[in-house]
Amino acid sequence: MIFYRFASLVLSGAIVLAVGVSFGPAWCGEAVNSTSEDQADLAKIEAQLARKPNDLELQFQHAEMLGRLQRYEDEVAEADLMLIKNPKLRDAYLIKAHAEGNLNRYGDAVLSLDRAFQLGPPTAKLLLAKASHLKSQKKYLEAITLLNQITRSNPSECDAYLYRAFCYHQLYGPTVNELNDLETLSRLQPTNKQVQILIPEIKKGLASKVK
Repeated sequence: MIFYRFASLVLSGAIVLAVGVSFGPAWCGEAVNSTSEDQADLAKIEAQLARKPNDLELQFQHAEMLGRLQRYEDEVAEADLMLIKNPKLRDAYLIKAHAEGNLNRYGDAVLSLDRAFQLGPPTAKLLLAKASHLKSQKKYLEAITLLNQITRSNPSECDAYLYRAFCYHQLYGPTVNELNDLETLSRLQPTNKQVQILIPEIKKGLASKVK
């Protein structure tokens, strides 16, 4: 029993690390630390915005760059400005939720995403973002419900399987459901070394659970 508890702790740490690498920071491809290149890109976008202040694409690029630079309060403010002009701008709510999540304001992030859901049918991007914030609030069952929707409608959405495996593990420790998700992810991402390492460890955890 002691061995099982120890193994479970080790596995929890490993899958948390895998999820962190895949999703953190929340924006896909977001830099962990700002660079001089990011700053230069921001300056270019701001120069373009000075000439075209109402260009929506530039506004989105500016907000996303603020996120890359980890200027999350500024990112929220930018999204709010866009929403004042157009309250039905779904992607602005997504940007706002991204910043709120990185500020550990997960409840606010979920509310922002709920407003986006009210503006049209759910998309995989919105569902995944909301599941991420629910996971951060330790609302694992709610997150799993959303992730189930994603895997049914988008069976090749890799991140949904990793998120769901994480939620299963946090709720129940090593499970067959978790293993199934990781094996699916392994087929979709055969070069993902972390998942390749996790799968035999989960199998060991399941075997220890039976003993």
